[in-house]
Amino acid sequence: MNLKREILLFLKQYFSDKNYLRIRYIKVFKRPLNLKKPKTFNENINWLKLNYKNAELPKFADKYNVRDYIKKQIGAEYLNEIYGVYDTVDEINFKNLPNQFVLKATHGSGWIIICKDKAKLDFNEVKQEINTWLNQNYYDLWGEKIYKHLKPRIICEKYLENSKDEGLVDYKFYCFNGEPNFLHVDIARYTKRHYINFYDLDWNKLPIRKGFPNSKQFNQKPEKLDEMIEISRKLSTNLPFVRVDLYEVNGKVYFGELTFYPQNGFSSFYPKKYEREFGKLIDLKDIKLPSTHFYKSPSFSFIYRFRYYLSRFNFFEKIVISIKKRRGDFQDQEFINYLNSADEVKLSDRNQLRIPKVGLVKDIDNYGNHIQKRSHWPKYERFLIYNNIQHEFFDIHRSDWIENAKKFNLIIFRPDNSPSKLHEARSKISFIEQYLAIKCFPSSNEIWAYEDKVRANYLYKYFNIPHIKTFITNNKDEALNYINNSTFPLVSKITCGSVSRGVQLIKTKPQANKLIKRIFAEGSKTYWAEYKQKNYIYFQEFIKDATFDLRIIVVNNKVMGYYRLSSDHDFRASGSGIWQLRVSELPVEAMKIAVTLKEALKSTVLAVDMIKSEHSGHFLVIESSVFYDVDSYDELIVNNVAGYYQLRVINDEMEFEFKPGKFWIQELIAKELIMQYQDSNLSLITIKSKRTE
Repeated sequence: MNLKREILLFLKQYFSDKNYLRIRYIKVFKRPLNLKKPKTFNENINWLKLNYKNAELPKFADKYNVRDYIKKQIGAEYLNEIYGVYDTVDEINFKNLPNQFVLKATHGSGWIIICKDKAKLDFNEVKQEINTWLNQNYYDLWGEKIYKHLKPRIICEKYLENSKDEGLVDYKFYCFNGEPNFLHVDIARYTKRHYINFYDLDWNKLPIRKGFPNSKQFNQKPEKLDEMIEISRKLSTNLPFVRVDLYEVNGKVYFGELTFYPQNGFSSFYPKKYEREFGKLIDLKDIKLPSTHFYKSPSFSFIYRFRYYLSRFNFFEKIVISIKKRRGDFQDQEFINYLNSADEVKLSDRNQLRIPKVGLVKDIDNYGNHIQKRSHWPKYERFLIYNNIQHEFFDIHRSDWIENAKKFNLIIFRPDNSPSKLHEARSKISFIEQYLAIKCFPSSNEIWAYEDKVRANYLYKYFNIPHIKTFITNNKDEALNYINNSTFPLVSKITCGSVSRGVQLIKTKPQANKLIKRIFAEGSKTYWAEYKQKNYIYFQEFIKDATFDLRIIVVNNKVMGYYRLSSDHDFRASGSGIWQLRVSELPVEAMKIAVTLKEALKSTVLAVDMIKSEHSGHFLVIESSVFYDVDSYDELIVNNVAGYYQLRVINDEMEFEFKPGKFWIQELIAKELIMQYQDSNLSLITIKSKRTE
């Protein structure tokens, strides 16, 4: 290992990512790194390196995995031929490779071996170099997090060149917010004659230098320049900045790679005025910064319980309302206009018969006349009004709820997730369905596992759903024996909690031992005033290289979803406040798992949260729920188009086709409930008619 690499590894080991970058920046540029208000190109690049969260970036950075993205975005014809992908150097059979080829590490940048003549190749030296790559984490050297959890592999590609003198000419397009702005041309790369020239998109030469010398030579305009510009535009969609690297060989365009941090953010443009000029092109204002949520801290449980105590006083509710008003939590005319701008969900003419009378229960998290934007009932009401469905509000919490329930054929209810409110909801829904024979949403079947992680896990095991390794027991001795044979850390959860409340990382065996003894004695206090974790343990495996979770929502035959990303100092993605609705696609594997689980549970709707280990490459279910808070009707945006995936089953195989649309999930649920009610009544009519024959 060379001296520079050793120094970088030393610094990275003992300093935070931010301080590591500060030290390197001041050494290179002789001035402090401005991260509060970045102005130059390199300040912005380093800001993105630290703060920009995008679950798809690791896939884009991996030189093998990115090929799937290229196929779907622009087509497989733009990919260079590959001879093999290898996990170890011993897997490479050099005898079977052609005379010319290129070896690259998929998990880093600049790790490349170009073979122009296999007879002249020093195989021992090549193997030694490859082993160095495979045993090195690119993040540890350069602080680029997108490489941190990539699986180390080697890819062997076909050797390309334009001419023996110039080698392979590289066209690198600088793209800002989905638009290419300028490019530079790499000539004779990996030789002493290496130079780069800058051009605008009309092929006017620009007086810019960066990293390597310019040439006075005016390079010939590529034949496929317009095609390359359009490719760059497609590949940079939804990204604040990316450099799209392309080749043109014999009139054919080839994809090279996507570069997010050119020269690691430590190479200036000259003249230096271009540093600021290009820095202005990177728009950071819409990038959501990681938020530190107090409710994830140990002190939150006490504060939350104390809030329940204060809620007995009228003045406290006034304070809460005042705070929520300032935060913009309540509906106003602007939000109502937004609510009504969604696509309307209409029943077909076939569904206009046998319409039930609906009892609509208002969410209990409203404050007098103030309706929260996240409330579910206004979206249900919009559907009922638009489709002229008879409905009334139903107060299920009153003493006369049984008599009032008899007025309806269908009751729609979004229960609160506190233990006491869930007890009420489960009791009343079960009674309404069993004794009054009235259809409810959620059904008693659906609410049985709602906000109950223990019950949900029983179902995952029973239906063989791929899920994260989970240990649940009501036996103290078994729990103590389990931690004796466990690898730490472990994730501990209470059975009822959302947005990562009641979730903690158990780092050591003594910490786990203390928790178990408390749970099986007096019980462990939670943030719920009325609830203790008592006489059960819920431990999950900690997946270190899972940096996000993916929520897939399935209702009827529509599938939507989005990513939630964890902050740098917290492993919990749920409740981080970092949502990624804009994606290039939703993973088919994840959609299939979510659909399979929904069908197994016979749910009207299901939101399934999953994680993915970068090394294993597979999605695992963490939790699922029939309810989740909805902030907008854009639950999925693919390539800047809001919509959903339409599920079709062809020859027992699930297929997904993206379609545009903007729907409130509650309206899709309401339509499905009406159709279920009608199908159920049609079945009863059929049965009765057969009995009378």
